[in-house]
Amino acid sequence: MKYELKEFQDVAFMRLMDDMEYLMQGYLEHGRPGSCCLAAPTGSGKTVIAAAVAEALIEGDPESAYEFEPDPQAAVLWVTDLPALAEQTKDKFLDATDLDPTHIESITNSFTQNHDRLEAGKVYFMHRQLLGRGKLLTRGGEAPTFWQVLRESIEGGLHLYLFLDEAHRGIGKGTRAGKDDATIYAQLIDGYDGKCPVPVVVGISATPKRFLEAMEGRGDRTTTPPVTVSPADVQASGLLKDDIILYSPKERSAADVLYLGRACKALDDSTRLWSTWCSANGVDAIAPLMVVQVEDKISDSKLNELARNMQERLPWLADDAYAHVFGEHEDKHLQGFYVPYVHPEDVECRIEIRILFAKEAISTGWDCPRAEVIYSMRKHTDVTYIAQLVGRMVRTPLARRVDVDKLNSVACFLPLFDEKAVNTVRDALTSESADDWSGVSAGSGRHVITNPVDAEWDEELGTGVAEAFESIVKRIESHHPTNVIEAALEYAGKLSRYELEMGTRKKVRTALLHELQDSIDVYKKEFNAAEASIAHVTSIEVHLRYLDADSASSTTFTEAADKFAVAHARARGDKAFTEDLANEFFRVEHAQGKSDMTINVEIAAAASVEQIVTNVQGKAHELLQGLMKRYEAKIGRMTEPVRTDFASTLSRNGIHRVVSLRRPSKETQDGDLATYARHVTSDPRTRRAHLDLDEPEKAVVEIELKRGCVAFYRNPSTGTGEHVLTVIYLMPTGGHYAMHPDFIFFEKVGGKVMPSIIDPHGEQYSDALPKMRGLCDYAEEFGGLYARIWCVNGDATRYVDLKDESARAFIRGADALDAAVVYDRIGKAYGE
Repeated sequence: MKYELKEFQDVAFMRLMDDMEYLMQGYLEHGRPGSCCLAAPTGSGKTVIAAAVAEALIEGDPESAYEFEPDPQAAVLWVTDLPALAEQTKDKFLDATDLDPTHIESITNSFTQNHDRLEAGKVYFMHRQLLGRGKLLTRGGEAPTFWQVLRESIEGGLHLYLFLDEAHRGIGKGTRAGKDDATIYAQLIDGYDGKCPVPVVVGISATPKRFLEAMEGRGDRTTTPPVTVSPADVQASGLLKDDIILYSPKERSAADVLYLGRACKALDDSTRLWSTWCSANGVDAIAPLMVVQVEDKISDSKLNELARNMQERLPWLADDAYAHVFGEHEDKHLQGFYVPYVHPEDVECRIEIRILFAKEAISTGWDCPRAEVIYSMRKHTDVTYIAQLVGRMVRTPLARRVDVDKLNSVACFLPLFDEKAVNTVRDALTSESADDWSGVSAGSGRHVITNPVDAEWDEELGTGVAEAFESIVKRIESHHPTNVIEAALEYAGKLSRYELEMGTRKKVRTALLHELQDSIDVYKKEFNAAEASIAHVTSIEVHLRYLDADSASSTTFTEAADKFAVAHARARGDKAFTEDLANEFFRVEHAQGKSDMTINVEIAAAASVEQIVTNVQGKAHELLQGLMKRYEAKIGRMTEPVRTDFASTLSRNGIHRVVSLRRPSKETQDGDLATYARHVTSDPRTRRAHLDLDEPEKAVVEIELKRGCVAFYRNPSTGTGEHVLTVIYLMPTGGHYAMHPDFIFFEKVGGKVMPSIIDPHGEQYSDALPKMRGLCDYAEEFGGLYARIWCVNGDATRYVDLKDESARAFIRGADALDAAVVYDRIGKAYGE
């Protein structure tokens, strides 16, 4: 893959691969077809996950935790419901995969004229409209029908995986192939006549209920539970913009011209901020886009007036900055403004386009991450169109969150909407049952803001608060297999790349080589035994006569391993020590006159001796920790892409690490929420923050403010960003999860400002005790950084001090049946 999968994508990829292998095995052994499903919200990278799966099927994935082997008989048929979506998906697939482009093919009307079956090792893209009645692919005649091609392929032994993109559309309810009312998808799934089903069907959808029902209704198919991607995981990854901000007048008024000006200013601000950020961080410039959503029967004169007004407010707009995606597909010449039609899927890469005129929801499957501003002239009854359009604009331009919060949002200006209508839009955007966009549920981490207020770090709180905030640390876990040797070499290479220390990778490689050579000498006996077993293969030859037990005799003999066996063993050495270090060992040994075969056997033998591998890994860990300690502060002061690059190296190689929090600079808060004093970010005009707190949280803030705290911070409830405190905890059922303590309060202790964690959480919840134990682990490791680490019960009346060793012992003990017992037995009165 050209892309590094996000952690949640990697988990989904491995689960989907497991399901597909299980289903294909069931088909091959028992003749029973199967179906599975990837249920992932809009913006989660469904195509990227599915592309990783297709690539692993065809080429294998030795780098994954499960080392998936390739299936030489596998082929993928990827079907979408619209022609434009098929090409757009294929382009995304090509951008993501390392598969040879010759293995990727579009199925067109003439496909059956040149093919009598699908080929193993290929990924085919098509849209279902090609299979309608009377179409060339289904008509037959001199060329076979596509249905015949499918039958020939499957009956010929092809392991065919049918990927149904947007699988909730066109699937039908209960219809089966062979019936008059069978849908095209039913004919694909079951075979045209219902007698040659596709071995494995993979549904891909944000709303998979209809697909799952259709598959479960087929009693002859094995179905697996859907592989579900959580909206919260997608949001936390930074793939989606954090906030959707809706601007509207409180009452119906002639606000259209005023709001057009505000929308233009928002585009201007976004352009300026992206230019500054990209320049400072060495990233190709982002060209933000404004979508102007107009009424259905807009006149050319009205369009001309709009373009002229925007040009006056944004004089830097070039002549080719305008385009439209109207259904009539005609270029428009508007008295000095040329507004051509563009295909929706081309808008994202046509960066010269900065103003895009649209009418309804543009098109299904369209998305444009650089679209950051909407100005809508739709009436308040057009809620669905607004919601669908916003849903196509939620992806982040760089597929990750940036450290300027204002650039992680969508601004939507609705001059013709009153408060009631805006609330309807908000409800539509927060619905998880919508077909065309992803819900913004309470746990997703994204917000819809209808009364935005710009908030900034409150400098009047003093430098002590800022220093205390940045003294907070968190441990970041990685679910990837640990490869500390690769991590040390990559990390060292990046130090040279960013000119922090030149030649570091060579120094690390040399140190690891010396450790490898020394360890071979130390464990010479074990090494020699491993070398002999690899260089020679011992076999037993048995001779006997049929039905004559006394005739059996055996002979043991040894023969030299051939170059193929040695090459296979050498590959294990590359994996244990990395190809870079193994090649360096090879180069040094070759210079001493040893043969290639001998050296490869030595590498494989060293990899077979556990003590040798452990020693080299230990040296790599020592070198990596030293480099991290020496350069952590310098890397922390570098640009965001550089910090992300180093972090990605460590995460990809399974390295857990401790990082410091960075204070938030600017953010957007919801002006309709209650206000609080002394929050670290607030409206600079009032120095008050707008926060969404429940009753226990309000009680905690009130108590802590009365205690005399200097400041406080409402820690985000989701996410893994640089200013989010996360703590890892273990559920009894297995699996590690991230919690986000609700509050960090800052108080003076002996004249120094120190942070305190105060986390209210209802004791009735099943995760209350596991989270408490996770905080115990955190307190044990980092408690010295804090004045207090307290858990507070659900009604904010009792607390437990997790810096107290005896309290931690009780919480971890057998007597702590649940959190309620903890508060009852060792809790103290809170707020007195």
